[in-house]
Amino acid sequence: ENGMIEFQAEINPIRPTVAKAVGAVYAQACGKQMEIRVEDMEDAALYHNPKWTAEAIANVLENAVKYAPGGSCIRIFMEKMDIYTRITVQDQGPGIAETEYNKIFQLVLKSEQGYLTVESKPGQGSRFHFFLLNPSNAL
Repeated sequence: ENGMIEFQAEINPIRPTVAKAVGAVYAQACGKQMEIRVEDMEDAALYHNPKWTAEAIANVLENAVKYAPGGSCIRIFMEKMDIYTRITVQDQGPGIAETEYNKIFQLVLKSEQGYLTVESKPGQGSRFHFFLLNPSNAL
């Protein structure tokens, strides 16, 4: 399968990418009376592939909907930094043991020159941080 998937990242607006990810899990979240709150998401142009970035964010959201309790809230927010813009998905789920982190890092956005980190403790929810390059730092 190597080389079968064409992957091309370029400068694209991020809001439609996040909207696509949220749309992929919206019905399941509503079924559990969960709120997905997108906060302060300006339409920044970031270096990414909209299809694959939306899929990566949707995977994190799907797990949040699956494991977080009904009626809880998933927050998505953005913070512009010098080189990257950080997009955070925060849930109120059961959290993830540190020994499981390496499985999560399979989502790393290497082809976009970005990366993913996670903060989580069992019983305290999780924060997934997607770091995407700002246009001035993209190759």
